[in-house]
Amino acid sequence: MLPLIYSQDIWGECTFKSALFSEELINPDNLISIDVQIPDSRKWVLNSLKIVTNRTSNIPKKYKDNFTAKIKATYKFGVCNFDARIRQSGDWKDHIKLSEEGALLSSIDIKLSNGNILNSVRFKLLLPETRGSKNEILGSLILKYLNFITPETFLVQASINGSAGTFLFQENAAKELLERNARREGPIFQGDEKLIWSYKNFDNFDLENVSLAKLTNDNWAEKGSNSFIITLNAFQQIQRSYLQYTNSQLRKADEIILLDLNQEASRDFRNYALMLLAMNGSHGLRPHNRKFYFNAIEGKFEPIYYDGNLNLLKKITQFSENKNELNSFLASLNVKEIIKFHESLSREKDVATLKDSFLLRARNSSDSELFFTESLIQIKENLQTLIGISTKLKKLDQKTTGINISSHNYSFTNRLKENNLDTLIIEPISVAHGESSIWLYSSLESKKYKETISGKDMIHLISKNEWRNRHAILLPGLIDPKLTQDFLVQRSFLDGEILFSETMKLNIDEGNKTIVINQTMPNDWILIKNTSLKGWSINFHGLPPVLENNSLQRFNIYGITGCLNFKNILFESSNINMSDGQCEDSINIMNSNGSLHAIEVTNSFSDGIDFDFSNIVIDSLSVNGSQNDCIDLSGGVYRVKNIFSAGCGDKGLSIGERSSFFGEHITVEDSNIGISSKDLSHAYITSMSGLSVKTCLEAIQKKQEFGGGLIKVKRINCDGSIFIDQFSVIDSGLASNEL
Repeated sequence: MLPLIYSQDIWGECTFKSALFSEELINPDNLISIDVQIPDSRKWVLNSLKIVTNRTSNIPKKYKDNFTAKIKATYKFGVCNFDARIRQSGDWKDHIKLSEEGALLSSIDIKLSNGNILNSVRFKLLLPETRGSKNEILGSLILKYLNFITPETFLVQASINGSAGTFLFQENAAKELLERNARREGPIFQGDEKLIWSYKNFDNFDLENVSLAKLTNDNWAEKGSNSFIITLNAFQQIQRSYLQYTNSQLRKADEIILLDLNQEASRDFRNYALMLLAMNGSHGLRPHNRKFYFNAIEGKFEPIYYDGNLNLLKKITQFSENKNELNSFLASLNVKEIIKFHESLSREKDVATLKDSFLLRARNSSDSELFFTESLIQIKENLQTLIGISTKLKKLDQKTTGINISSHNYSFTNRLKENNLDTLIIEPISVAHGESSIWLYSSLESKKYKETISGKDMIHLISKNEWRNRHAILLPGLIDPKLTQDFLVQRSFLDGEILFSETMKLNIDEGNKTIVINQTMPNDWILIKNTSLKGWSINFHGLPPVLENNSLQRFNIYGITGCLNFKNILFESSNINMSDGQCEDSINIMNSNGSLHAIEVTNSFSDGIDFDFSNIVIDSLSVNGSQNDCIDLSGGVYRVKNIFSAGCGDKGLSIGERSSFFGEHITVEDSNIGISSKDLSHAYITSMSGLSVKTCLEAIQKKQEFGGGLIKVKRINCDGSIFIDQFSVIDSGLASNEL
C-alpha cells in the first residue's frame, strides 16, 4: 500500500523535509540568514523616523504597533518561508540606528504565524550592541550550563526590507523556551513596565514605587480550572514580593534588588544572583527586568535569564558599604556553592564544550577565542572575590536574612493617591475558575464594592493590569485557592522525597526494596523524586474510573499528570507494575535516567505511560488497555528491547517532541495507530508487528515549533495503512507492495 500524503500549509513552506534535518535545524551554524520583508514598507520607515525624531530618550509604546511581514530563513541545506507579525523592540533609542549605507536598522520582535526558526516561534533580532553582543552569548551559555532557564542566543546575518546587518537572535520567554530547557509549560511572569517608561506626564521611573508584576502567557492560564488556580496562586506570591519591593526605600536605578519570593534563602535564586554579580549583570536583577517561571511540580519559582547587560571582562571589587541589602545577601552566601561554580567552569572537558558552543554562536569572529578565554578567567576571579567579600561580611556579623519588608496594600494605595493615579484596586475574596468574588475600589476613593469577576476577566486583569478599560491592579488577598483543593502529604524517602494525595495508602519496605501503593480514590496520585531506585519494585493498585469528565485538565493543581509519577530518578534494574486509576497518565516519568527491567500497565483511563525529558533503557514494556495512547515518549532518548501494546484508543507507541527511539521488537494489537513519530522525532525499529491496527505507521508534524517525523523499520508485518505528511520520512526497507 502506498503512503498517504497530505499538506499542512500552517507549518510554512520549506524546500526540504524537516524530518531529515532534525539535528541541523537546532544548530545556529546552519542558519545562514534571516530576511524580513514588510509589505507596508513606507509606513514602517515613517514609524522608524518618528522614533528617531521623538524628543523622549526612550521608545514610546505608540511606536510599537505590529506590522505584517514575510520571513525567509536560509539554511545551508535549503530555504523556509513564513508569515509573521513584527514590531519595534527595545526600551531605549539605541535599538534603532543608521547603517553604513544610510539605511535604518532596528531591533525587532518577531512572532511567526507558521513554522519556526531553531524551534522558536517568538524571538527578537536585536542590534548586537544593545545586549553586549558576545557578552550576552557567552553569559547565557554559562547560565544554561549551570541549569538556569536561558534563551537561545546567537549572532546571525539578517536584513529588514533589504537593509542588511548582523543581529543578535534571542528567543522570547514562551512555551518553546521552557521545552528547550526541559521544563513543562506553566505560568511565566515579569515585571510590568507599563508605568516605568514615560507613562502619561510622568518621567521614566517616576512610578517605579507603584509598578508591580504581570502574567505573560495568559493563553496557558485560560486552558482550564487547574491552570487557572496554579497561575493565580503563583501570581499572588510574586505580586506580594513586588509589593515588598515598592514599600522599601531601596528603589535606586543603580541598586541591586533581590526580590523575596517567599523563598529568599532559595538556592536557585541565590545562585542565579551570584552568577549575575560575577558577570557584572546586576541590570538583570532589577525588578522591571525580571522574568520568572513557576514550576508547579516543584512548587517554586525559577528565574529566567533576561537582559543582564553583562560585562564579562570587568573585574569586581568590594561593593559599596551602604548597599545593606546586597551586603546581607553576600554575607549569607554559601561559600561551598561559589566554589562549586568555580570548579564547574574549570573542568577541561566542559570548558571545551562551552567554548565550541560559544564560537559557533559568535560566528567564529576573529577575537572570539580570546574573548572566551579572558572572560572565563575574569568570571572565575570574580567568584573568588565574592568568596572573600562573603567571608569578610560574615565576620562583621552582617544580618544574613536579607531585607524583609512587610507589604501593606494600604501603603501601596496611598502611593497611588500621592501620584494622583486613578487605578482600580482588586482584592480576591473567594476564587473559582468560572467566577470569583472580589473587593473592588478606586485608589482615589475609600469605599469598597463586592463584585464578581469571570475567570477570563481575571486572567486578562493579571496579564494586562487593566479592567474595564482602566489601569487596574490585583493585590494579594487572604484566600489561597489551594485551600479548597486536595491536600498533599510530603515524606522523605532515601535521599529524595515522596509527595502524595492524603487519601493514598503507601507501604514502603526498604529491606526488600518494594513500594506498594493503593488508591482509595480513583484520582489519587503519588510523586517520587530526586533519588535512586536501584533494584526497587513499585506496585501500584488503582481503582477503576468512576466518571468520565472531559472538562478535567490533564494535570492537577500541582502540575501532576499521572497517578504514579517519577521525577529526577536514577533507575537501575527497576520494575514497575501499574493497574487502573483515573489520571491523564497511569505512569509519568520525567527528567529521569537509567534502566528498567520491566514496566507493566493495565486498564489506563487515558495514556498508559508517558516519558518526558528522559534517557531510559527498558528490557520489557507492556501496556494493555488505554483509552488514548498506550505509550507516549517526549523530549528524550529511549531504548526498548520488547514492547507489547494492545487495546489502545489511539496510538500503540507515540514518539514526539524531538525524541530518539530505538526499539527491537514491537507488537501492537487492536489499536487505531501502531507507531507514530512526530515533531522532529526519529524512530529506528528492528521489527514491528501489527494486528487489527488501522494505521501501522504514521510520521507527521503536529506542533508549530518542531518539524516532521522519521521512522526507519527493517521488518514489518501489519495489514493497515501508512500515513505520512510532506515534512516526514518513512523507510521500511521493503517495497511498497510488501507493506
